[in-house]
Amino acid sequence: MVPLVEAGSTWALLRGTEAPPSDWTAPELDNSAWAVAPAPVGYDSEVTLEMPLSDMRGQYTQFFLRKRIEVPQLEWFQALRIEAFYDDGFKLWINGILLANPAMPAGDLPWNGVTSGGARRTTATRPSRSRFPGASCTRGRMSS
Repeated sequence: MVPLVEAGSTWALLRGTEAPPSDWTAPELDNSAWAVAPAPVGYDSEVTLEMPLSDMRGQYTQFFLRKRIEVPQLEWFQALRIEAFYDDGFKLWINGILLANPAMPAGDLPWNGVTSGGARRTTATRPSRSRFPGASCTRGRMSS
């Protein structure tokens, strides 16, 4: 197994106080104006977070994260194992392709919408497996 994103890595963060750009899942989006956030990011007073979103309660229901990933050899990958610590759900996009959608409604969710998932009952990560979007990667780069 080759980790593409290490625990504690930094991400570009946009708080959900307004709609993200319509092309926010596209790899070429310039997110340089977004905040820089060390993972894990979130809102939960019972969990130790590197980037606690203390302003989230009553202000916004979602946040958006982006990260550029360098893939050393595309041919090495056939599947992704995604381990995420989340509450209530998330959508994982790589290069504009939706790869994971645990506990979330199908299709687009309004930027100020809420998930259909239930609250987390554990502090463990939840692994899932997804196909690898190698054909959508160019020059070994992906954006999620």
